[in-house]
Amino acid sequence: MELLDVIDEEGNVLGTKDRKEVYKDGDLHRTVHIWIINSKKELLVQKRSPKKDTYPNLWAISTAGHVKAGDTNVKTALREVKEELGIKAKAPDLEYLFSVRRKEEDSHAKINTIDDVYLLEADLDVEETKLQFTELTDIKYVYYEYLEQIFKNNDPDYVPNCEEHKLLFKYLHDKFDEHDSIGVLYKTEHEYSYSEHMKLHNLLYRRNILINIIAIMMTIIVICNAIIYGITSQLLPFNMALILAIVYLELLIYLPKYRFKKAYESNLIFKEAIYTYTFYEEYFNIKTKQMNLKVFYGQLYKIIETSDNYYLFTSNENYYVITKNNIDSSFNAFISNKVTCPYIVYGRGL
Repeated sequence: MELLDVIDEEGNVLGTKDRKEVYKDGDLHRTVHIWIINSKKELLVQKRSPKKDTYPNLWAISTAGHVKAGDTNVKTALREVKEELGIKAKAPDLEYLFSVRRKEEDSHAKINTIDDVYLLEADLDVEETKLQFTELTDIKYVYYEYLEQIFKNNDPDYVPNCEEHKLLFKYLHDKFDEHDSIGVLYKTEHEYSYSEHMKLHNLLYRRNILINIIAIMMTIIVICNAIIYGITSQLLPFNMALILAIVYLELLIYLPKYRFKKAYESNLIFKEAIYTYTFYEEYFNIKTKQMNLKVFYGQLYKIIETSDNYYLFTSNENYYVITKNNIDSSFNAFISNKVTCPYIVYGRGL
């Protein structure tokens, strides 16, 4: 038996009842919701146990619990994060955000609560964290702006969007967006499309044009030999060698293109993503719905400038695109002075 305090709208205790009876009768009671955020601005979500009374098997808040009869909200919050996730937090670690009045009803229960919402900063190792499997079956971190979109899109794998989500993400935007605006020198957006992806492929493999010309000429030679001399025992080795050379040259053209295409199609994080770039004095920030990355200028591997774009490489395979039409013309001088890596202008070689 789990006894809960039944309260009125002002929070005054009217009596105590078993939790099952509270859900059956729809009595007003108090709960705590704790959202856990890490240093990467990712929120922890948990997959609720299939045995839960409400929203079984759905991804939900980091952790939550009923305030038992006679307990305080803070004591309950500290107990829940320890029991469900193994976090040993103290009262000052909890940041009270707001309270939400919630009233819902389904075939299993009548939910009638005042939810006190807290924020707790913690960098959990989700692979090593021991879970309370009677309450949840899995956990993961999700970047807060991406999680906001998940709730707005009413993803069926997550608990329904509600007033608490709106207030939470408003708080996080106020907290982080204001801070991120300090010291901004340039800001721009770019859509990472397949056509843009292949534009860089053609730039990196433009030598394929010459290879293609050679392959075509060799193909003509093979055909002419077959027409003029026929397939004789003397010309067969020569023709076979040419055919193998043609196949090899064509592979030099199409294999990199195939790899580029497969890499694009398989990477759901980057596919059709909208990138927001914010440039500061010492580093630039790259943000999408699924990532938030800080890159210092000294970490750049090389930069390629074309008539349309700047390609900022962090390695030989990883790069970011800045479109010239979307950014101030002074950016060219700024980025040129900031980096020590090779700076290559298209047309002068790679």
